Amino acid sequence: MSFLKNFIVVPAGIWQVPIIKILKKKKFNVYTLDDDALAIGHSYGKKNLKVRTNNIKKLKKFCNENKCKVISLSSDFGLNIKNQIENNKKLPNKLEQRKIQKKLKLNYPKFGKI
Repeated sequence: MSFLKNFIVVPAGIWQVPIIKILKKKKFNVYTLDDDALAIGHSYGKKNLKVRTNNIKKLKKFCNENKCKVISLSSDFGLNIKNQIENNKKLPNKLEQRKIQKKLKLNYPKFGKI
C-alpha cells in the first residue's frame, strides 16, 4: 500500500491557507483548486490546478492518476466538490468542521448574532 502524498485543497481562499501550510510543512504535495485565479491559497500550494471546479470528470481523473485526496475546510462549496469527486454521500457540516479546526488550533471563521 502506498502512502498518500498528494492533496487538493478546495477552494483556495483565506480559510484554507492554514491547512495548506500544515500539509506542506508535513512534506505533502498540495495542489490548490479555485475558480478565482487570484485566490490567496494558490500562492502557498505546490501547484494551482487550472481546472474549473465544475469539471468533476477531469478532477476525478487527476485524483486517480496522482493518488490525491481532496480536502476542504469551512466551505460548503469545497465540501460539495470534494464529495462529488470522491463519490461520498454524507456531507459534513461547517459546525463539525469548526470543532475539529478549533481542537487543532487552526484559524476558522467565527460567526455571531447581529
